[in-house]
Amino acid sequence: MVQIRRLTDPTSAAAFDRAAEVLVTAFEQDPFTIACTGGEKTLIFTFLRALIAAVALAGEVWVASQGDQDFVGVASWVYPDRLLNDSPDQGEAGMNALFASFPAELVEWWMLTLIPTMDEQEAEQLGLGIRQDSYNVYAVGVHPQYHKENIARALLKVVEDKANSQGKLITLGCTSETNVEIYTKLGYIAKGPPVPITGLGTTGSFPSYLMAKRPAAQFK
Repeated sequence: MVQIRRLTDPTSAAAFDRAAEVLVTAFEQDPFTIACTGGEKTLIFTFLRALIAAVALAGEVWVASQGDQDFVGVASWVYPDRLLNDSPDQGEAGMNALFASFPAELVEWWMLTLIPTMDEQEAEQLGLGIRQDSYNVYAVGVHPQYHKENIARALLKVVEDKANSQGKLITLGCTSETNVEIYTKLGYIAKGPPVPITGLGTTGSFPSYLMAKRPAAQFK
């Protein structure tokens, strides 16, 4: 049976390390993750660990267990009226150190390519200010040994229940047609065509999809 719980203490290093380790198994071949770390696999854990630590300070991080196996899935989201990295403590939780470890050309790629491209996609496909009034989901990952066991569905139900009770939109991004199909089955809708983003050097390119799910009340 799948059981889920919230990681409530962002300073709990062991729990957040375990959660990040699960995300590494889920995203180590993901083109977005590879591009964000400049193709340096040793940075993937640090990147995902910093991401969920930042999210926890502006939202929630939940983990799943299956039977006697703990930490088999992770999902996180930022609250409405908050944004990822909108406060100094989020950077201090790991992102500042991560960026300090990046080569200059990777920092430049983030600042001049990745962030502007995704901001433009958001403005065109969602509209200005919509995302800040929504629940924004980040880093939904399940250990490959536990795929097709409804773990992601169970984790996402938490944020969906919150969003439905408040009449809020849920948004998330993904970078593969496979994940688009999975989220579509869960009721999420692609807000427009994928936007291609090219990483540095040999990291290749990937499609950026922006998806959203309306509050259940809006379907009635």
